[in-house]
Amino acid sequence: MFSKKALLTFICALIFIFIGTNESFAASATANVKKQGNSLQDRLTTFNKIINSGDIQHIDRLYDDLSKQIKTTEAAIGKVSGKKNRDALLAKYVVNAKIARERVIYEVSQYRLLQKIDNQLSQQQFNQAKSNLAKLSRLKNRAVEIKKTGGYQAVPAAIASTLNKWEGNLSSQIKKDNEGITELWQLQFKGEPLFDKTNVQADGSLQYGNYNIINEVYHADIMSLDDSGKKQHSWNITEEQVDRGGTDKDPKVLTIKYSEGIISSYTMDGDLEWTYSLKQPIDKFEHYYDVDQNGTIYIFLDDQIKAISSKGKLLYSIPKPTAEFNIEYANDGSVYVLDIQTNNWKESTFIKYTNTGIEEWRQSLSVDREDINTIFHYDIVKVENNAYVYIGYDTDEYFNSLRVLYSFDTSGDVNWSIDSIGYVYENGIKEYNNETLVLSGADFYVIDSSGHIKKESEVIAKNPYGYNTDEIYANYFLSNGKLIFNTSKFLAALNPNGAYSWKTDIADSQWYSSMKPIDDIIVLTYHEENQTHIYSNTGKKLGTYSFGANGSAQLLSGSNTHTNSLYFVQTSYNEEKDESHTILRALKY
Repeated sequence: MFSKKALLTFICALIFIFIGTNESFAASATANVKKQGNSLQDRLTTFNKIINSGDIQHIDRLYDDLSKQIKTTEAAIGKVSGKKNRDALLAKYVVNAKIARERVIYEVSQYRLLQKIDNQLSQQQFNQAKSNLAKLSRLKNRAVEIKKTGGYQAVPAAIASTLNKWEGNLSSQIKKDNEGITELWQLQFKGEPLFDKTNVQADGSLQYGNYNIINEVYHADIMSLDDSGKKQHSWNITEEQVDRGGTDKDPKVLTIKYSEGIISSYTMDGDLEWTYSLKQPIDKFEHYYDVDQNGTIYIFLDDQIKAISSKGKLLYSIPKPTAEFNIEYANDGSVYVLDIQTNNWKESTFIKYTNTGIEEWRQSLSVDREDINTIFHYDIVKVENNAYVYIGYDTDEYFNSLRVLYSFDTSGDVNWSIDSIGYVYENGIKEYNNETLVLSGADFYVIDSSGHIKKESEVIAKNPYGYNTDEIYANYFLSNGKLIFNTSKFLAALNPNGAYSWKTDIADSQWYSSMKPIDDIIVLTYHEENQTHIYSNTGKKLGTYSFGANGSAQLLSGSNTHTNSLYFVQTSYNEEKDESHTILRALKY
């Protein structure tokens, strides 16, 4: 038992220890407040100087650091005992810092939202950028209300000037880059597009395929998308080769197992339709395949070409030319072959096979000129009611070379031949009203059924030295006989008689461009500028859309004229990661 005196001594000792500890803790808390408060005051002094300078970029950099120090100082003050003590310390250290922060809180928010919009524009996210630009307008209106109510000191005019100028530039960029065209939606995929075309169905849905190659094997995803870009159905397949088969109206998914020589066809929904075995492996480097407009599949082996129907049945086999050749498929299933004998050019022939693989006729391409020693150019330019072949015969003297455009009828007889026109462009021939329209070099020709030139029109002017002042980049004949084409300077349409229907200047055109007429519009895309432009079929400009700076060429992969929609794919490659990424965009004009 403790005596009363001893117990009293013990209690007093405990009291003195508690008082000493509490005083020590209070002293420590006060010291920390002073340390953090002084640090906050230093930051506040700098922050106010930067505000008064009007440098919003510098204000933004200091803003988060000031906020962090305010929070740290408040936490330190919270450990001080006594509400009056805490209120006094908050008034001394924190209140003015909070006022300074709140003075520019809306300007910093605007600055950061503008940064986000700028980044979205650089990444071609135009819908998101437009949405955030509208949000910025609401933010500015709210800022005016709050500052008026709170009585905050106005910020320097330079801050508002910087923000307004930036906003104006971004707004102009959106308007300029996408005037008349809006982005409906975009989807991003890892990999590359499986098909050249995004097939648009009658109900407006899309059929799209994407693939990655892993260890030389295709890993493909095929999907159906509704007109809002939402995935309706998808399936995947893995094979040594995956491609599109079938026809434009009835597309299929074609697979090839090279190691076993097996070809398979699937519906776009993933149902296996048929499998055909060649009963021999296919060398993926030496052999190859092709699919014509009727869905017939041609397998090019060592010495033969096998034709397999769209139903998976062997139609026939024809000899594969032993040297160089060109092949073209007619709508009726017949096949035209240029067999070019490089060692003995005089043995070169033009051959037609029926849709059952029977050789119907063979015509010599030899000409009666002793100075000719080889064929340097050959092309089946067009197969329509007649077959058109362009041959370049070479001599030891370049200026003595011979260039001939032949017209063969379906029986193999030569309708006519002309050696007075130059190079014939791809898609540069159209049969119209018993005449043949030809785009060659810098000129447009109307040729009658006997091979006489009825009309010659200069499309590209020549300089005083006889050289063309411009060149044609892309050209298409329409069903009405009109020719649509573009050069570096203009987009134009020629009537079947060679007269201009219209001509529109496009001074900023580049050689790296593509042009495609679609019903009543013309889509002209500049790949280096990452922009596409839409014109009416009378040459009036309807709109412009910018894809931004990322990615490679933008390819028009589909259209829906009922909804005025265009579908573009753009693929970029990351060399460091060795992977590709594709953006599928839906645009409305």
